Amino acid sequence: MATGATDFSPMWEYDVQTDVFVPVRELTGPPPSDVPLCGFTGNELICQQDHRVPVSVIVVAVLLSLLLIAGAVGWIFYSTVRKLRIQLKPDWWKITLTEIQFTHQRTRTFNGVHSRSIASFTSSASSELPPPHFHGRAFSTARYMESDVLIHHVSEESKVKATSSHTLKEINLLRNVDHENLHKFIGLLVDKPETLVIAVVRDECSKGDLTTLLSNHTFTLDWVVKASFIRDLVHGMAYLHSTSLQSHGNLTSHNCLVNGKFTLKVSEYGLSFLRSEGELQPLTDTQQSRNHHHLLWRAPELLSIVMPVYGTQKGDVYSFAIILSQIILESQPFEFESGKGSANPLTAAEIALEVKNGNTPPTRPHVSRSACSAALFEMMELCWNQIPLERPSFVKIRDQYLKKILGNTKENIVDQLLKRMDQYSNTLEKKVATANCDGSPPGGATLTDIF
Repeated sequence: MATGATDFSPMWEYDVQTDVFVPVRELTGPPPSDVPLCGFTGNELICQQDHRVPVSVIVVAVLLSLLLIAGAVGWIFYSTVRKLRIQLKPDWWKITLTEIQFTHQRTRTFNGVHSRSIASFTSSASSELPPPHFHGRAFSTARYMESDVLIHHVSEESKVKATSSHTLKEINLLRNVDHENLHKFIGLLVDKPETLVIAVVRDECSKGDLTTLLSNHTFTLDWVVKASFIRDLVHGMAYLHSTSLQSHGNLTSHNCLVNGKFTLKVSEYGLSFLRSEGELQPLTDTQQSRNHHHLLWRAPELLSIVMPVYGTQKGDVYSFAIILSQIILESQPFEFESGKGSANPLTAAEIALEVKNGNTPPTRPHVSRSACSAALFEMMELCWNQIPLERPSFVKIRDQYLKKILGNTKENIVDQLLKRMDQYSNTLEKKVATANCDGSPPGGATLTDIF
């Protein structure tokens, strides 16, 4: 028998004539054991093991397969139903004046122009929106489908037919854009007879825009609030760059809005009719009547060309760096640190021309290295680099720089403040209990310290 085998085979043959054992084949390896592995009858326990797959394993495999199949079928069903809903209700975005209930409040602009009061509007077919008499973009609030919404009034020159193929394409792209740090698009307010777009309807952001908050010097934003704004802005832009829209093209502190929970939301993306042809033209030193203020956030390479309506991703990163400097200094773009009493002596037109010309060193906001952490300052300089390819993407900013600078927290400012309040309450209870025991008065931080 061969060593380790379970079948018998001849190794020697006896020659009767010569009375000699003759080897059948050459012997290799050690000699066979005295007893075969399975015994002489093959009934040893080691050879009686059941090698069949356990029933439990089969059941689990079948269940997992069924779950995968059910999940695939469910996803196909959901996608089909969703497409059918869009096909059955292609005008999901269309909102008429009869569906909007305007509120008694002030219309405000988010570009530094002073607010003025407006009359309330009734929800009737004859109602008319107030004309945007302001130099900038006019906003008001209203109720739509039991929710507060923000109405962005469209100027006369920007009104377009809602049924144009280009506008419908943009609307359908916006339908799939949904992120907590993007200003949610709800629909377009249209004038039914001509289906002209007269306003854009989005979620309400009750705290206004970032420019207004940074310009309010009655209070100082601590770094908890600033870090929350920076995190929200980066996360919103990283998501926007991953969508079919690919870029914003007009990122400023005016269209960074803040809601009641102090969550920053990027607004005014994806609708090209909100941007006039004149705003996209290259900058020259002869454009005396042009509004140069919005050019302070535009990247130098885009000041020399007819800018694409959605801009570029690298241009958005440059705009983010300018907003970052505003958050650090609590100032307008290219102004010096708030409270120092020294404004930038250059006009917006002069600053924009210097940025376009690429002076050495490049013209950028004056931010002291002591105004923020070294890591944050380094990130800001990378983002407004004169060479677009040297600027990091928002994904890299989010996954590398932001975690290093701000940590992994995903809480908004209200959640953080509530957590501080809870921690303070627990600490105060312990101190009160201690004071009751030894008779000493409780001490510690005040609510002012907490906030």
